[in-house]
Amino acid sequence: MLSVIMPHLRLAVELDVMAARTVEQAVKNADHPSQIEMIIVDSGSRKTAAVQVWCDQVMRYASMWLQILDRGLSYAEAANLGLHIARGEIISVLNNDCIPPLHWDTLLEEGMMSAPQGVVTGTDLYRGPVVIADEPWGAFWAMPRVVYQKVGDLDEQFVYGMFEDQDYWCRVHQCGYSVSQYGALVCQHIGSATFQSLPNGPSIYSLNRRYMRRKWDADSYRDWKQSISES
Repeated sequence: MLSVIMPHLRLAVELDVMAARTVEQAVKNADHPSQIEMIIVDSGSRKTAAVQVWCDQVMRYASMWLQILDRGLSYAEAANLGLHIARGEIISVLNNDCIPPLHWDTLLEEGMMSAPQGVVTGTDLYRGPVVIADEPWGAFWAMPRVVYQKVGDLDEQFVYGMFEDQDYWCRVHQCGYSVSQYGALVCQHIGSATFQSLPNGPSIYSLNRRYMRRKWDADSYRDWKQSISES
């Protein structure tokens, strides 16, 4: 079984509509939808007509639907809730603004078989069926359960979103696993849709960036990896 965790924060009508489309297309674009466990972690209390459309889509396509409606969860908090209940041997995290391509589950399996054990991500730029080491992409990524059991949860000290994926790649590497991008798993990604809807997005970005620097003395996994290779 392949588990797919999608965090969703109810901030704007456009986000609900977009997330509903992501859920639907992720299931429809899979070669083996019956082998996919779709876990939606839905937080925030805003209720509109678009929320009802969102809810209808979730009920139609999701395997599990967690609703935390008394507050908005950070990306890491929501992802961790999904990770705790995921049953698949392969566990993936999908942004609510990222639509996987046709045959994505087959492509993901190909990428994970081609890459060293660790995290394999998708991409938004086609590079062919090749594994690109140390260039992860945070909108859609997956790992074997054994990797998650060793690395653990995402760091919930990161506020809402941004940098928690870079932090995770560093920890994956520290545990002796690889971080790779599969160049044929090309997704349609809007990019930072939820983050851009936050009223204090720039200050959250700065806060998370400072925390990332305190932990790793780097702004990204790639910068950190380069610094340790040079030391």
